[in-house]
Formats: sequence, C-alpha cells, structure tokens
Amino acid sequence: MKLNLNGCGKCENCQRKADCGMCDTCFDRSKYGSQSKAQKCRLRRCLDDRFSGNVKQKQSKESLKRQADLAFEENRKKHEKKIKKEKKEKRKQQSMYATANETNEFDYDMKRQCIGPRCTKPALVTSKYCSHECGRLLARNRLLQILPQRIQEWNGTPTVANDNGRQELDRIRKRMINARTELQALEQKFHRLETIISTGRSLTVVEKLDNDDESEGEMDQSIYCVVCGHSVSIKNAIKHMDKCYIKIESQMSFGSVYPTRIEGSQRLFCDVYNEQQQTYCKRLQVLCPEHTKEPKVPETEVCGCPLTCDIYGTELPTKPNHFCRAAKRKCTRHFKWETMYRAEVDLQRIRQWLKIDEIFDEERRIKTAMSNRAGLVSLLLHQTTVHDPNCLDMRTKPTVTKKPAYRLMI
Repeated sequence: MKLNLNGCGKCENCQRKADCGMCDTCFDRSKYGSQSKAQKCRLRRCLDDRFSGNVKQKQSKESLKRQADLAFEENRKKHEKKIKKEKKEKRKQQSMYATANETNEFDYDMKRQCIGPRCTKPALVTSKYCSHECGRLLARNRLLQILPQRIQEWNGTPTVANDNGRQELDRIRKRMINARTELQALEQKFHRLETIISTGRSLTVVEKLDNDDESEGEMDQSIYCVVCGHSVSIKNAIKHMDKCYIKIESQMSFGSVYPTRIEGSQRLFCDVYNEQQQTYCKRLQVLCPEHTKEPKVPETEVCGCPLTCDIYGTELPTKPNHFCRAAKRKCTRHFKWETMYRAEVDLQRIRQWLKIDEIFDEERRIKTAMSNRAGLVSLLLHQTTVHDPNCLDMRTKPTVTKKPAYRLMI
C-alpha cells in the first residue's frame, strides 16, 4: 500500500516542520547524499492509520545506533567542559591564596630570636631557629644533659620485664639442648638405617620360601584401587596404587624461592630448581616422583627387608634369617620398603629442624624486646620514679588479708 504524503494535520508528526536527519529515509534522500527516491521522514509521517496505511513508525538499528552515539558524544563534551571549568576555578583560587599568603621559608622574622645555644640571630619565619645547625646543636646539648641521668636511673632500678625475660631465656636454652639431643638421636637413626639397607642388599636370593604356598590362595582375590577406582588383583594392587599416586603427585608442585641450607644433614629436600616457576622443589628427596626416578631392578637383586619389627632396637639385624631373601621383583609384601623407612626418618628430622627454628625465633624475639627496652627513644620518653630510695624492687608483693571473725547479719 502506498503512503499518503498528506496527513491529518493534527497529530504531533504532522505538526513537525523539520526532518530528524537520523532515520533511514532521511539518509536515503537526495539532500543527504543519496540519489534514491524521495520519501517523507519517519518522524513526520501521520500517526492516523487512514493516512499512514497501518505502517508502524519504526527506526532501523543503524539509526538508533547513530542517535545513541550522538547522545554519548554530546554528554562527553559537556562533561569535559565541566571538568575544564572546575580546574580553571581551582587554579584561580590557588593563585589568589598564594598571593595573599606569599612567604619565603628563608625569610627572617625580626621580632623573634633564635633559641639555639649562644645564638643572637633572628629566627626564620617557619622555624624557631635561624638555621638547621642551631637546632641540631640544641638537640645534642639536651641529649648530653638528659641521657646520662636516665641511664643511671635505668641501671639503678631493676625491671620486672628483664627478670622475666632472663628466666624465659633460661627455659628456651634448656629446650634447645633437648631439641639438639633429639636431633642427634635421629641422625644416628638415619645412619643405622643405611647400614641395615646395605647389609640386606649384600645377601643372596633364595628362590623358594615356605610362605609362598600359603600366599598363593590370597593373591587370587581382587580389590578396588583407592586412587583411580579400578579393580585390580591383590598381587599387583600395591604397584598399581603406587603408579596412580606418582601420576597425580607429579601434577602438583611444592616449591619455595629459597634453597635448603642445613649444615650437617643429608638427603632432606629435593631442591631441584625449576626455571619456569623460579622455585626449588620442596618434596622429600626420597618421595619426589618428578625428579628422582628409581633405577631398574635386576633379577638377581634381593629384597633385603628386615623381618624384625623393631629395627632401631639394641640389637642390629645382621644374620641372613633376619632379612627377606626373596627376589625384589617378585616380592609383593615388602614393596619399596627402603623408601618408606627413609621417608619416615627424613620427616622426623625435618620436624625436629622446624622445632629448633621456632625456638631460635622465640629467643630472638625476647632478646630484641630486652634490647629495645633500654634504647634511646624509650629512655627519653619514659622515666621511673623511685618514691622510696631504700626499696630497690618495684614489684608489688601480695598482701595477706585476714577474714573477719564474725559476719554481721542484717
């Protein structure tokens, strides 16, 4: 249906005289740069259905976008003008304040005299002194007068905090001695384990053992892996779980920026440097699956696991019947027994070193508190008043209060 260019003449669009210049028809008209057929502006088309032919007054997406861009540009320009105006007014106020209170810091006030020692010059406008040298000289003279007296008072009256600090230091030293003895015992335990492992490896393999026939019936059963959840036989369960653990553990990283520096200790942390993350590996060296790979086990290597429960007892296992004589490849009962024993000892040693480090920090904290208590600033700011010169101990002693002989009942 063709549009009727003549409208009702009463609605808002008919009374509009100028084109909007933003709709698609305005841009298509010849006076806006296009040679297409002229049509009336969409905002000037009549709202009455009889004249508009039920054509809905809609704007295209492009025209709406242009209107939004123009509105945004106008608001931005207004905001910039407002900010420029505020800055200009602020500069005016600052310049007026500076001219009203214009003073130079090197100007002298002829009405005031410098309070420096033996100085008769006038003081500066912004200071009590004529120069920095006079202020420093006065501060030096005050320190020479006040400090010796304060130091004498401090040495003459003992403090309760220092007494408590000395007692705490004595307790800390005893704890440190006990921690050192425990660490030496763990080091002996470490060396003893290495000798047991070396003696077990020196034995020969026995092919058939008495317990092999009894264990064949148990190995037919199957269990589920605690890591991946797959069903595996009991015979290969430990090896399967170990592989799953190594696969998951290698995906995580335990690193620190600083390497481990402990004198006298062997084989604690992995300490392999990672160039991408710029950190040192802080896993146990024995258990690190990423940087320590176990060598292939030959067929002639013996298991060598000690059969006694208490390997750190008084008697050292040295006889061949004290060790497992099965081949290391076939032995499923003692899978990676050296790694487990070594990891246990290394973990105990690390915990002991951390305990010693905490004791060191506590001792350092108490010593710094005791040294700061008699520092220059504390001596100048604080003062101890001795009311009774005969009483050197200023601590309050508990008083014994007697109970009344009777109670008055009201």
